[in-house]
Amino acid sequence: MAEMQDDAPERERRGRYELRGSDDGTLLECHDSPGITARVDPGLGFSEAEARKLGTRVILLDGAGQFGPLYDNEQQLYNLDHHRGCVRSITLSTCEQAMLLVVQGLPLDDADWTVIASTPDLDTLLSLWVLLNHRRIGTLPDASRDVLLPLLRMEGAIDANGAELARYCGLPDAVRLEAEARLVRLQGRLRELSEQALEPSELTVAMLIEIDRTVFGGDTLPTLPAVEHSYGHVDLGDGQVAVVCRDGSGIYAVEPRLKERWGQRLGMIALENAPGQYTLRRISVLKPLNLERAYERLNLVDPAVDGRPPEKCWGGSDDIGGSPRPGGSALGARSLLATLRELYDPAAMGTGRGRALRAGVVVGLLTLLAIVASALVSSSLIAPPVARAALELGTLSAVLWLGARLLVVLASRSRSYMFGLRRPAHGWPRALLLTPVLAALAWLGAGWMPPLSAQPPPDVRQVLEILGAIVLAQVAVETAFRGMAHGFLLFSGPISDPRSRWRLSRATLLSSLLFAALTFALSGLWLQAPALPLPGIAAGAALVAGLILGLLRERTGSIWPGALVQALAASGAAAAHVLAP
Repeated sequence: MAEMQDDAPERERRGRYELRGSDDGTLLECHDSPGITARVDPGLGFSEAEARKLGTRVILLDGAGQFGPLYDNEQQLYNLDHHRGCVRSITLSTCEQAMLLVVQGLPLDDADWTVIASTPDLDTLLSLWVLLNHRRIGTLPDASRDVLLPLLRMEGAIDANGAELARYCGLPDAVRLEAEARLVRLQGRLRELSEQALEPSELTVAMLIEIDRTVFGGDTLPTLPAVEHSYGHVDLGDGQVAVVCRDGSGIYAVEPRLKERWGQRLGMIALENAPGQYTLRRISVLKPLNLERAYERLNLVDPAVDGRPPEKCWGGSDDIGGSPRPGGSALGARSLLATLRELYDPAAMGTGRGRALRAGVVVGLLTLLAIVASALVSSSLIAPPVARAALELGTLSAVLWLGARLLVVLASRSRSYMFGLRRPAHGWPRALLLTPVLAALAWLGAGWMPPLSAQPPPDVRQVLEILGAIVLAQVAVETAFRGMAHGFLLFSGPISDPRSRWRLSRATLLSSLLFAALTFALSGLWLQAPALPLPGIAAGAALVAGLILGLLRERTGSIWPGALVQALAASGAAAAHVLAP
């Protein structure tokens, strides 16, 4: 998601209509109806049970729903069909059903809608045109209305009953003959385009433009003000959206243009003024949108915000702000759109409890794997206790570090810096002042050190082996807990960063509790200092150390200061344990 300056999503603008690629295939949009997205694919066909799984505000056109006509106002699911589950000769065609939905006040402007079509025949194309142009229906000039309504009535009569019975559709002869002639021209154009082997979405756009010409004649259509490029929009809940776009004219010039298109639904604008330069603007006065949440999240995901200096970050007031200055953001516009969707879209927001559970399960299983690997190594090794202890701890640490590092790579989607694998922020050496405190806690929390009962006392080489294993253990612990577990929990609430006040974040608290729980379990297996009431003291010491290291990780943006301090502290504590009489 946080790739460097990414290109604009593939879009092709043709008059008022636009095609863009997506994971679901090619999508079609109309500038007059920015909240409606259409998919045209002959391979699409849904049963009623499958259609209900598509979500709310879905309209299926003429065959896309392989079941009878459906008008479910509660789920806002509509199947405009006149083939299955109905008496075809007395059921309105799809295009006429679409017109009835529009004139009866279907709230197409109140939220995002999806229109799904399969075969782009003339009935389907007229239906789609009516839905995409619903804003214009009520204000059509007399001449255009006198073309459109007979066109729909005549197509509906032909599609339902055939050309012979269509003459009894109720239209005066002169009007009917004109409508028939227009339909013949449209059918001829549709055949020409079909022979060109166009993609269904491309054929649909070409035919929508042809219908524009038919309905509006030679008149120049009044178009809504546009921006240079729209990357998409994000649902903010309560029917409001945040629009991410690019335009060089500035936020106050873009704002009225977007208001013309979106009306009261416009809640926020994210404007790309130039590559890496963004302005965030809160529009809504009714919905209490908090831009501070956006600043906090963007400061987490933007690799350009590295605490060097701390002032280089997203920020601003509660109604307008922007990207870091100088230098700008390393996020592309699509990454910005995805970040806002994760933050604000009710459908995309996960729960902190679920993330905490996943983090606990992952780290717990990884630690169990490391323990099993170290036990297998030590059980198959014939060596003095000190050498066996060093190899056992080294194996555990290596498995834990490699596993955590692999999981970070897989989970980060090229955002390993969000898991603390980055240069620390400016001023990190002050963290070394914590070494004495953490050394005392490490001495108490000896659960991560295997038992040593060697006689005679270990020599210098053996002590160095133990210290090397201890240092590796601290790097592995920091990667697993302050890196992976903390990273999984990073979005569960506000954190303490170089620019904010000190706070105990949910990510720090939960990762520290997880660290303490696993230390408790380990200290029950490996009692380095039997005279102490481990594992209780070890777990308590690990909890306090975890809170300190979590704060340090958030203030520096990196796990490496904590790993260094822990390595120094744990080495001193381990030396004290190993050399104690």
